[in-house]
Amino acid sequence: MPISQHVPTLLAAARPLAVPAEHECLAREVLTSLAIVRLATADSLLSAFASSGLTEELLDTWCDAGLLMKRRAFDDLAAQELACISLGRAGARSLAMATGQSIPAPKRVPSTRRTAHDAEVGDTGLAILALARAGHIRLRGVEFDDKRIGTSVATTIPGVGPKRIALQADAYVVRDTSEGPVGHLIEIDRGTTSVKRLAEKYAGYLAWKDQGGPIRDFGVKAMRVVTIAPQDRRSRALHDAALAANYGKRSGFLLFLEREAIDVREPSKLLLPVARPLGNAPDARVPLFDKDAGCRDPQASRSPLGGNPPERELATRSMPGAPAISRRPPAVTARTQALTLWSAPGSSLARGTGDAAPVAPDGDHGLREGGTPRQKLAMASEPTC
Repeated sequence: MPISQHVPTLLAAARPLAVPAEHECLAREVLTSLAIVRLATADSLLSAFASSGLTEELLDTWCDAGLLMKRRAFDDLAAQELACISLGRAGARSLAMATGQSIPAPKRVPSTRRTAHDAEVGDTGLAILALARAGHIRLRGVEFDDKRIGTSVATTIPGVGPKRIALQADAYVVRDTSEGPVGHLIEIDRGTTSVKRLAEKYAGYLAWKDQGGPIRDFGVKAMRVVTIAPQDRRSRALHDAALAANYGKRSGFLLFLEREAIDVREPSKLLLPVARPLGNAPDARVPLFDKDAGCRDPQASRSPLGGNPPERELATRSMPGAPAISRRPPAVTARTQALTLWSAPGSSLARGTGDAAPVAPDGDHGLREGGTPRQKLAMASEPTC
């Protein structure tokens, strides 16, 4: 019997990602997406890549080979156990070898209530990446490690006095639009935190915006804080608490929507009126993302972020003190860490020009004077598939 017939049909050790050539681009997309979102439910992962050929059999094979890792979590809201998937040690090593980038090896940690929360954050990330792969939006950068985007603000709360409030969102997404970059800080609410405590956090976010926090900490003026609640009743309660914290004033800075609007099977729901702006009429809704008419044919790209340029790849995280890529500061940065970015070599993003002026949620244009970003963006490597 020829030696080739002994080689498993779903694995190929000689290939860069240990998979046959016909599965290499799919494996790269799946592994890269999990390197970005860190954890997701198996159902969402299968739905996100079903059209690309991902099946349960393939998923199980990759898990057995160590490319991916299975985890279990108990969802208190749905009272059911969740099957979750994260990047495996072999997957991180293979992805690092295939891309030439540093991919941290995942840690084996016991499942807790936090695991279900992290899986929901990851499912939200998969839906946003799917929207970009479909060519509806252009993503400049994403970050799903909450420790990299935390900040704080000192403010005075009526009846409480001066207080420093920690502001640590669950994810950060930056889009490229025709009017400049727009940032979204995403808060995943599962109903476990009291409304009173979240009202203080919203007051902190509002004070942070008034003090120029988006420019100072992220280099973006067009910033929105998006709260994803488990159901409409909870969303309304959080909205009313935030409205009281803003003294009844309307604002496009805070948006609220329900979990059912985040569907990796139909990511285009986020282009429909699903988000409630602060202080608008009870039934008023706006799209979470505006469809970008500048996006090219999604078939021209095989990266998790999609859109143009034709091919993008996972980039390294630029740590504080790392060598600068460009001489001019980019328009979008993380607070003290670079975002996970994609870029084609030679593109304006890779050069870090950032010439477009950001637009504020309330229509104000341009960067505030003195708002200098702290971190250079990292340049991506040349893709291979």
